[in-house]
Amino acid sequence: MAFIEGLFTLVGRILLVAIFLGAAVQFIQHPAETQDSMRKKQIERLYPENEQTIPALMWAAVGCLTVGGISVLFGYKARFGAFLLIIFLAAATYFFHPVWNYRGTDQFETEMAHFLKNVAIGGGLFVILARGAGRFSIDGPGRVYDDF
Repeated sequence: MAFIEGLFTLVGRILLVAIFLGAAVQFIQHPAETQDSMRKKQIERLYPENEQTIPALMWAAVGCLTVGGISVLFGYKARFGAFLLIIFLAAATYFFHPVWNYRGTDQFETEMAHFLKNVAIGGGLFVILARGAGRFSIDGPGRVYDDF
């Protein structure tokens, strides 16, 4: 039974991080489009006086996506990796899918679907945060860490 649990946990980790690592590749390959998308969502209001806000936030996102994604994928410090991905996901959901701004509009259902998708992905990350990477990971079977 432990083998099957470990195998399913590995498959779950792979499926869970695919969206994050894919996004990191997309951001790296198309930084101008990514930054334009961020500008449309007015992310620069976090620090409007600096023209480097958007590029800096984009590269910070790439860092979270890459480090967090690889960490969870390989099961090395997976709890820390899951934490990084949760931070990214929370920020992305807040800025890109603010469902509360779409009540009564045609876009409400679409934004709600994206919002709930992110909530579900976050749930998977919280399981990793709570349980660790599982049997088939660099951290190894049965190793439980009290910290990141």
